[in-house]
Amino acid sequence: ELLSNYSYYVGRYAPRFVLTVNPMAETDNAAQFVLVAKDTASREKLTEELNQAFNEEFADVRAKIQFIQTGPPADYPVPEFMKEEPETETVSGAVTGTLYHMFLADFDFRLGREEDAVARQLETMVRCDKIQKDEAALIRPYPLKRFLQSDLARRMGLAQEKGMLYREMPFVTGMKADRLKDSWDPGETVLVQGIIDAYFFEEDGIVLVDYKTDRALEGDEESLVRRYQTQFDLYREALESLTGKRVKESFLYSLSLGRAVPVPARKEKQEKTD
Repeated sequence: ELLSNYSYYVGRYAPRFVLTVNPMAETDNAAQFVLVAKDTASREKLTEELNQAFNEEFADVRAKIQFIQTGPPADYPVPEFMKEEPETETVSGAVTGTLYHMFLADFDFRLGREEDAVARQLETMVRCDKIQKDEAALIRPYPLKRFLQSDLARRMGLAQEKGMLYREMPFVTGMKADRLKDSWDPGETVLVQGIIDAYFFEEDGIVLVDYKTDRALEGDEESLVRRYQTQFDLYREALESLTGKRVKESFLYSLSLGRAVPVPARKEKQEKTD
């Protein structure tokens, strides 16, 4: 009950963690576990229990517990899809993007077409101390209202009514290093941690949704797809592995453009599947 999710590797040496630590030195009896605690209190309790287990039950194991940051080491290249905002964005732009994501993670899509739905949600979030009043002022209602009138939001509302809408799902998955950067060793495995904004089930498969707050102009759709293609491929593979169901559609919803942009699976993956 203390864990949100976990992943592990057992073998000669552990893979590189893109968001965590460098590879372990080669050895023939090594293992690494990445444990994501539900909250700070759970993390402290988990650390205490692990230390006790290593002292009492696994005294002959040389073990080390290390807290890791949920971001890449400073000297490690950041994959393009992990840059939510362009490098020229200010801190306030990144903060605003986080606020929009918080709103959509908490919103009741069954009420999406009601005129005052956005205002009521913002009031509720302020009242429940999820955001502060000055933060609520940074959220512009129009992009959200436009999204909530879309067909995609309507489908999300129908899924929520059936208990089939899921949001903010964390995961850790492995992939070949050269998929993130061509110059990296294709024989090296990289573990990538991510959080899927939203996905929902329909009768014939899963629909994957990711919100983007990047500034975009008309005609930028193809550029957005190229920028985030690897992210969507990774999320799609993780969902299909975790659920055993096919991801039939993937959408990048651009709040700036007010449009749901389809992100198809990469052609090489489609050819392998055929």
